[in-house]
Amino acid sequence: MCASGCSLDALSPLAKDSNTFNAALPPLPPGRYRVYADVVHESGFAQTLLDTVAISAAGAVWRASDPDDAWWEGRQPAAVSHPQDTLADGSIMRWDSQPLLAGQDVELLFAVVGRDGRAVALEPYMGMAAHAVIATSDGSVFVHLHPLGTIATASQLVFQLRQPGDTTAGMLGRRITAYEDTAAHGGMPGMAPALTFPYSFPRPGRYRMWVQVKRGGRILTGAFDLQVN
Repeated sequence: MCASGCSLDALSPLAKDSNTFNAALPPLPPGRYRVYADVVHESGFAQTLLDTVAISAAGAVWRASDPDDAWWEGRQPAAVSHPQDTLADGSIMRWDSQPLLAGQDVELLFAVVGRDGRAVALEPYMGMAAHAVIATSDGSVFVHLHPLGTIATASQLVFQLRQPGDTTAGMLGRRITAYEDTAAHGGMPGMAPALTFPYSFPRPGRYRMWVQVKRGGRILTGAFDLQVN
């Protein structure tokens, strides 16, 4: 969720039923916000839905719906000529800046270091090393990236867990839910801080990129402005 490029919420809604989801909204400043919803159908087809919402006043104290919910707001991202951002815990996220050209595959490389410049260990965040969002200020481009690309985790589970007999609506969905409830995502101790996101920018222009990692049980967000030629 973004407003004028200065706020980002990464929320994991709780399922009320098979197609209704609820999420607690952080106390965002008043304004008009874009809302992007990444959904995965039982077929494995992933879709991003877009809407807008107007907030007239900040809400009460926020109680996150999910432990992995995160809220970033207020800090200006690092300039393109100075590609690093100080995270909320004092660590530093660095971007290995490089010329970016529209229509060409690129590996966006980031690293997280302490104040002494040494690499820090990261924890898995929703089963992955990191998550990233790239968007334009007008909202015409929005993509949710993982180190493996744009494929959603739920889509991967659909292809992994689908069985020939899954012809009854809801059967595969229940199996995926059961798998997620029992799967252990707490592994990968001492995860290397090098974070790579493959992407191809669709057109020239100015983009903003948010990169989220987990360290010490906290979700940390770094923000960067990218110029694509």
